[in-house]
Amino acid sequence: RKRKNMDAIFLARAQFAFTVAFHFLFPALSIGLSWYVFYFMTKYFKSGNEEDAKVTKFWLKIFTITFAVGVGTGITMALQFGTNWATYTYLVGDIIGAPLAAEVILAFFLESTFLAVLIFGWSKVSRRTLWISSFLVAFGTTLSAFWILVVNSWMQTPAGYYASYDSNGNLIGVQLADFMAAVFNPSTVVRLLHTVTASIVVASFFIFGVSSYYKLRNKHEYLVKNSFRTVMIIILISSVALMFFGHLQASVVAENQPEKFATYELVFVTAPAQDQKFPMVAILNPFNGDILFRIDMPFFSLSDYMLMGSTSYRGLDSFIPDQLPPFVLTVYSFHFMILLGLLFIAFGFIGTVLFYKNRIYEDKIYNKLFLALGVIAIPFPFIAVQLGWMAAEVGRQPWIVYGLLKTSDAISVSVPEWQILMSLILFVSIYVILFILWVTLLVKTILKGPEEISVSEV
Repeated sequence: RKRKNMDAIFLARAQFAFTVAFHFLFPALSIGLSWYVFYFMTKYFKSGNEEDAKVTKFWLKIFTITFAVGVGTGITMALQFGTNWATYTYLVGDIIGAPLAAEVILAFFLESTFLAVLIFGWSKVSRRTLWISSFLVAFGTTLSAFWILVVNSWMQTPAGYYASYDSNGNLIGVQLADFMAAVFNPSTVVRLLHTVTASIVVASFFIFGVSSYYKLRNKHEYLVKNSFRTVMIIILISSVALMFFGHLQASVVAENQPEKFATYELVFVTAPAQDQKFPMVAILNPFNGDILFRIDMPFFSLSDYMLMGSTSYRGLDSFIPDQLPPFVLTVYSFHFMILLGLLFIAFGFIGTVLFYKNRIYEDKIYNKLFLALGVIAIPFPFIAVQLGWMAAEVGRQPWIVYGLLKTSDAISVSVPEWQILMSLILFVSIYVILFILWVTLLVKTILKGPEEISVSEV
């Protein structure tokens, strides 16, 4: 096959990166929010209280708006497999086809069907049916995430396949050899745990931020009291769990993608882990990647961080330069993600203390500042998941399937650069409109509040 030039490769990568990053905004909220809808529906199922019904309908409407926009933005990603990435699809379609089909048949149909029951059946079916439907919607969104992450994880740590090569050593096909090994490859489970937990953090901050907005304006007291304490505890627990699962994922990266790990942790020279310093703060030259300023954790080595004894980690000097990921972008995305994660834990701890002492409802300036911070904090978990995605996907480069297929060899050979550029401009334009529409609908719904939402509007 004729290779495309670098302009086409850059444009195709930019288009896919933009569409994936934009789409990921919506599952990041809807996965966690679906379980909150189930939680509030459970309260309504047990109590039959009209106030519980209003709270459930409110969060259900937020979920429905987000889910609808997420579906629309997700379709374009699949289309790109057949346009910009036809070579990739041709070579590894035998692997990725089954999980992608399972996501649609087993997950998307499940969540969309029972979401329709929640939307249109509120006054037509029993509370038990609504409760079961809310669970199946939450289960379906999580199952959808699982199958998508199976594909992504296989690209990061491929397993259960057989590769065919021509006489010149060029990859000509990848066949599925072991379905279970491919599905449960080395990074699938920990990546699923990390992603779903991140989504719970996103949804928790969103709910707390909206509730804080209402509290500051002394509105919708029932929703505030039903959301505050539970959500704050979950923020603390899920933020700690997020860091733990992230640590487990870093261990998988260290074992399976040493170039990415060396970039993450600024390991320049191969040495035993106990001799490697753990970077606490580092400032890089954005143009050449030189370390301008660095502070290492005192009395704390990379071995202590990874809890892996005296394991030796390969440094960046031991890899072929053109097989290393973009240095500055990978390092900063990874470390800013960790910084935000630590801030989430601190936020959850402070909030839990305030709630434990029942001070959050007092009319004190520090309470108002904390609630205002809760409103301001709504976008930061979204930023954190984008940074995590960036660290994982940019850190995998130059491979589209790690160690098997390079990104430059996976692009379509028949799509000219100008067509990719025009479609990129079109996607950006449409997605900007969708983003404005999504935010507008959310703001309109939040301003109306749960008291104003009727059954027909859910």
